[in-house]
Amino acid sequence: MSHQRIVKLTSEQAALIPAYKERWINIALTTTPIDRQKAKESVTAAYLIQGLPEPEIIFFDSPDAAWNERLIQIINLPKKERWQMIQEIQLLTTNLETALIYEIRYQLTPQIQDELLFYLHRELDIEPLLSNELNLMWTMFDSKSKKKVETAKLSLATSGFCNLWAKAGAYLDFCINVLNCTIDQKRWIIYQNLIANIGKLFPMKEQVVICERPCKLLLDDENRFCVTSEPAVQFIDGYQIHIPVRWLW
Repeated sequence: MSHQRIVKLTSEQAALIPAYKERWINIALTTTPIDRQKAKESVTAAYLIQGLPEPEIIFFDSPDAAWNERLIQIINLPKKERWQMIQEIQLLTTNLETALIYEIRYQLTPQIQDELLFYLHRELDIEPLLSNELNLMWTMFDSKSKKKVETAKLSLATSGFCNLWAKAGAYLDFCINVLNCTIDQKRWIIYQNLIANIGKLFPMKEQVVICERPCKLLLDDENRFCVTSEPAVQFIDGYQIHIPVRWLW
């Protein structure tokens, strides 16, 4: 890592941000079926590096199947157990990512003005995605309103194709390869493999639910859902989602 203090991005560095963002969005948007053996290996490695035992891993063909056959059980838990389970999912969803981002943040703080760090976060669009998905997850599991649960479930299913970690991956990738930051390489490799090899993920302490990726996505040139007579998202088990016009505003 360079020891020279960085006070701003060079024009050459700034010009690379869109390429890193695009690369990771393309990873997130893939409709290639997951390799279940690689997915198992990636999840197991992520658990072991955090000092957790190897979990049971269950695959479902869509988020809807995962909800109906496993995740809906969380709603029926007593309130205290339900909250503990939700917090467990949230924590395990973000643990690996948070550790890596803080490694980068710690290095950038003495090198780059705070404004630059916030600029990178904003340009690579990490925080809104993370906050949105975790809020949807909380609503889906904790709300007693059937309408709110269905809306949150549908929203989470459609946001799930754009992997929760992919844009954070763009940020990390940029900092490592453009700003020459150092990072725990083993964690970084595990993190990249996790993103590349799974679909939607619901991690719990002893069990992990993995959903298959969509087999079809209808998106425009700006990667927004298309509103047509065809479903915008389709899964291999027949589950499909039509996007209401109101979701585009």
